[in-house]
Amino acid sequence: MKRAPICVTDFDMQRLRKLLGETLTPIQPHMEYLLDQAVLVSPEKVPVDFVTLNTRLRIKDVGSGEEQSIQLVFPGDADPTCGKVSIFTPLGAALIGRSAGVTVECRISSEARFLLIEEITYQPEAEGLL
Repeated sequence: MKRAPICVTDFDMQRLRKLLGETLTPIQPHMEYLLDQAVLVSPEKVPVDFVTLNTRLRIKDVGSGEEQSIQLVFPGDADPTCGKVSIFTPLGAALIGRSAGVTVECRISSEARFLLIEEITYQPEAEGLL
């Protein structure tokens, strides 16, 4: 499977690097690796079908067929009961910078799951918001 590029806005990159410097999480080394691989894009030029911070999207578990709507958020805004997933979770790290139509691998409870990003339903940059 060919790996799709990870596109991160320079604004999100600055905020994520700051957070990584302030916190220690188990996902931190993985997140740093992802960010090191990312292609930086200005917020005005990020494609509308890419996952950025505060993006709302629909994902589908390829194995079970289960669909879910989530929003990718900063750790302080996370609330799984409302579908708000922290960027510092395995799921959040797998989604950041990926585009609609891409299948990502995510380890949840030691189990590998493959999740299809079905649709971006809201992206702040597409709305002109940062």
